[in-house]
Amino acid sequence: MIRRLIDAIFANTHDGMMLTTKEGTILQVNSALLHQCGYSSSELIGQNARCLKSNRHLPTFYRQMWAALHSKRQWQGEMWNRRKNGEAYKIWLKIIGIGNETNLHYLGICSPTTSKSEEWLETIFNHSCYDPLTGLPYWWLFKEKLIALFALSRRYSTHVALLYISLDGFKPINHLLGYQIGDQLFQEIVDRLQSRLRGADMMARIKGDCFAMALSDLKEINNATNVVQNILQWLQMPVSIAGQTITIKAHIGVTFYPDYHSDPEILLKQAQSAANQAKQMSEGGFCIFKDL
Repeated sequence: MIRRLIDAIFANTHDGMMLTTKEGTILQVNSALLHQCGYSSSELIGQNARCLKSNRHLPTFYRQMWAALHSKRQWQGEMWNRRKNGEAYKIWLKIIGIGNETNLHYLGICSPTTSKSEEWLETIFNHSCYDPLTGLPYWWLFKEKLIALFALSRRYSTHVALLYISLDGFKPINHLLGYQIGDQLFQEIVDRLQSRLRGADMMARIKGDCFAMALSDLKEINNATNVVQNILQWLQMPVSIAGQTITIKAHIGVTFYPDYHSDPEILLKQAQSAANQAKQMSEGGFCIFKDL
């Protein structure tokens, strides 16, 4: 869906557009950008975006821009570029990161003022941040929020439980009842989970039928056990959709900050490993990482 949005913008906007790799190698440009800079597409594609650099900005300008892209996945501001004929020209540039961390790309829009294209760009950014079916954030955005949650945990000497929740049985449901029923079931389960979140607790969609959940403000790590058991019960309660009563199985892996690690990526791997162990042990259950 994101790719279709990008293609639509490239085809219809009057603003300059550029798609690059995370290193800045140009993959795609539109005719408006070619008109701005005077290059042909064959001269730009495969080059680094710095080929348009005007040398009017100090190195600190670019360091701040890249720092914002790495931390927030977006940056906007006034920039001077240089045309093929050597003439410098001023643009308003907005850049967003799209895709996951292993397949990250940057999409930029070059315009003299705020335009309709920026609204489309915001739509693309939202799709790259949030799952359109459930509205849950993807892992990279969840991770940023998790780091902030860890800071609060350190301040108040509490624990954070990170859960990896794996749902089983969606493939046969999609096959037998159709994807529309499968999507409705998926949304019902997510709504069921979100209704049980407390205060600063939060969820993310990791991939397919897998979620992450953070349980905050735990005085003791043992306090998470009852919550996880209740989550399993809620997940495995029958759901009625379109005259069908459907039950699924779920497996949950649990780890804790700061007890087992402070890196969100490592904690996620720990929780996923514990969920896999739970799956081997029983049909629907949970496992705590320390028990592996």
